[in-house]
Amino acid sequence: KTRLKWNYASSVKTKGELEILGKMQTKRQGELPKFLLEVQPTQMYFSDSLWNVARSNIVVDTSSIAISNFSLYKDAKKIEIDGTVSEDKDDYLVISVENYDLQEVSTLINNSKVRLSGPLHGTIRIKNMYALPLIFADVQSEAISFNDNVLGSLRIRSFWENKSKAMVAHASIKNGETDILSLDGAYTPETDSLSSDVTLTNLKLSTFGEIFYGTVNDISGSVSGACTVNGKISDLSYSGELTAKDGAIKVAYTNVPYTFSGKLKARNSRFSFSDFTLTDYMSNTATIHGFVDLKVIANPHYVIGIQSPKLIVMNTTAKDNDYFYGTIYYAGSARITGDLIETNISCNGKTLNNTAVSIPVTYSELSGQYDFLLFSADTTTVHNYQKTTSTSGLSLDLTIDVTPDALAQIIFDPKVGDIIKACGIGNLQVKMDPSGDLKMYGKYEIYEGDYLFTLKNLINKKLVIQ
Repeated sequence: KTRLKWNYASSVKTKGELEILGKMQTKRQGELPKFLLEVQPTQMYFSDSLWNVARSNIVVDTSSIAISNFSLYKDAKKIEIDGTVSEDKDDYLVISVENYDLQEVSTLINNSKVRLSGPLHGTIRIKNMYALPLIFADVQSEAISFNDNVLGSLRIRSFWENKSKAMVAHASIKNGETDILSLDGAYTPETDSLSSDVTLTNLKLSTFGEIFYGTVNDISGSVSGACTVNGKISDLSYSGELTAKDGAIKVAYTNVPYTFSGKLKARNSRFSFSDFTLTDYMSNTATIHGFVDLKVIANPHYVIGIQSPKLIVMNTTAKDNDYFYGTIYYAGSARITGDLIETNISCNGKTLNNTAVSIPVTYSELSGQYDFLLFSADTTTVHNYQKTTSTSGLSLDLTIDVTPDALAQIIFDPKVGDIIKACGIGNLQVKMDPSGDLKMYGKYEIYEGDYLFTLKNLINKKLVIQ
């Protein structure tokens, strides 16, 4: 009798115990014995789910392992394993699944931005496991979801093709009568290379929204096109063209929604774009160029350049962030680089008409001093204004030429209206690191404005700045 116990320390419960009864059997003198094993009925936890284990038999000898009726079941879900693992190329192992929820696989991935769900049915046969495993699959799901987005019905079939010495596969996801994703490919184990054709038809961009959440939100629209994927698994190359239709996003930090359209061209490991048009909610436009690099497919790297004669680049309130907010109309360029972990935004340009920003520097004590604001007869110097917030891996480097078209408000006490409102010219730099450490500095020359000066309940006087 043997007991096998396991308990993996993780955020989900995966533990269990198998009791195995066994005996040795020798038919002839001098013949190596076989081990006849019987797995006893029990229960086990897998990804927080309690599964039942049925009674089964396993025969182990010097060159093979034969499994008979090994079964895991839970309600209507079932996984069965039957067959033989040996050096004989004609032996195979069969894995049958019925109503298996892919959500349990997602739990093992341990990535909150990659979640699969949906019932899986079918069989997988594995041959030649001692040398080059060959997988023959025919599995399907009537309703597969990715990150809570229902894609449609899934079908995967694979088989071994002797002529090309490759594993050939076909996969499709059908939504209604449309194959929103179709893949035909072949994997050659001898060279560890892949050759496949992928076709997308009106695949919803919201499917990938959660992956980029925190950088861009509220993704919508669709993508269609065809692409080939070739090369070694460790160095895949892409070729083809995809078209984005009715695209929409909202940039997380700036809170500005945009619509976009254009084409992505695939070459080597990059999907590049040069004719994308970005439009804000006031119909101002910008041209976008750049690429997404899938060299490290688990963490794509991107570089995006934006150029515009007029675009809304920020539309925030104090509720979004209480240290620098407002609406900025902007002419200039921007560069966005990063991956799924960090994002870097750098901008260089000037403000335009209808720009209005607020910088709160609230104090509650009469003795409060602002050594980051230095006033002289004709200028106000913002000297290393610093504050910390939470930005989830976002870095900012903004260089802004402030024009007289922009209204700037320095808010000392919003409750009593202790605010400087001014228009002028200057050059400001705003920097923020991934930890949320914000610094703002530069010089601003006031042309005109006013200041409602308050002092406790003693003084309340409006001053005109000239």
